Amino acid sequence: MKIESLLGQFYARDKAFESRYRLVIMYVLVAHGPQEFSALRLLLGMSDGNLATHLKYLERLSYLNVHKSFVERRPQTQYTPTETGRRALRIHLQFHQALAASLEQSSSAPSDQVLP
Repeated sequence: MKIESLLGQFYARDKAFESRYRLVIMYVLVAHGPQEFSALRLLLGMSDGNLATHLKYLERLSYLNVHKSFVERRPQTQYTPTETGRRALRIHLQFHQALAASLEQSSSAPSDQVLP
C-alpha cells in the first residue's frame, strides 16, 4: 500500500479509538457480547468514574446500546455494541493491519520513494 494512502487513512481514522480504554471496551463487547458495567469494571481494572466516562463517550457516538434494569431490586446496566460500533472497530483494525503489512513489505525491500 502506498504511503499516501496510509497517511490519508491515518488522518481520517476514528478518534474514538485513540484511547486504549475505549478500544478495549469495544473489543470486549464485540468479541464477547453484551457485558454488565460491573463485569467490565472488574475485567478492565478501571474505576467506576473512568469506565462510565468512556462508556458515555461511546454511547454518544452510537457505538453501543445501554440497557438498564433491576435484578433482585438492584440496578443493572448492560452494554451491547451496535452495528455502527462494530463497523468502526473493524475499520480501525483494518487500518492497523494495513499499516503492519506495509511495514513488513518495506522492511523486506528497500524503497526508493521519497517522502514529500
